[in-house]
Amino acid sequence: MLAAPYFLFAIGIGLVLLGLFWGAIAGSGKSTFIDPRLSDEDIERQLNKSDGSAAPGIMMLIGLVAILFSVAWRMIRFFV
Repeated sequence: MLAAPYFLFAIGIGLVLLGLFWGAIAGSGKSTFIDPRLSDEDIERQLNKSDGSAAPGIMMLIGLVAILFSVAWRMIRFFV
């Protein structure tokens, strides 16, 4: 139980890094190409369509929450 905040911190860092790499790999081949011959409606449609997944962002958010919880846990243990 003494090392639990440190393990939680390590798991949080791992989740943030995994979400970062997953998001980078998932979005690497999807670039938006705007041709001058396209109409304004086509350009707006291309920019507004959702190509990505929310999973990498959620994974990074869970990792950040785990890191913050770990730091708070250690601060509480230090002062109490």
